Amino acid sequence: MGVPARAVLLAAYAVSAGMAGCGGAILAMATQHVTPSLAYWTASGELVFIAILGGTGSVFGPFLGAVAYELTRVYAAAFVAGAWQMILGAVLLAVILFAPGGLWGMGRSLLARRRPA
Repeated sequence: MGVPARAVLLAAYAVSAGMAGCGGAILAMATQHVTPSLAYWTASGELVFIAILGGTGSVFGPFLGAVAYELTRVYAAAFVAGAWQMILGAVLLAVILFAPGGLWGMGRSLLARRRPA
């Protein structure tokens, strides 16, 4: 197509870094507290977990993944305080095995099946 791939990749990284910086600034303003634990690998691991859980390909997938992640984390910690990470792992494993498109992909396929042709 005549577009240099390096320039597109560089632009994507720059936009991604800008959005991450804005997100960090919003977090700092909202909580008024920033700790080094936010830079630990588990913080980015949660985002990957959310993306896999919700599904990719649309804005609604990660949003749905974030809602499902928080609900699962809160209720798992309330019911099984010592093993809530194991429950989160089991939920992630179930989504990977039974809904490879995430929750949003599963919902789209269910809606497509319900619609008459």
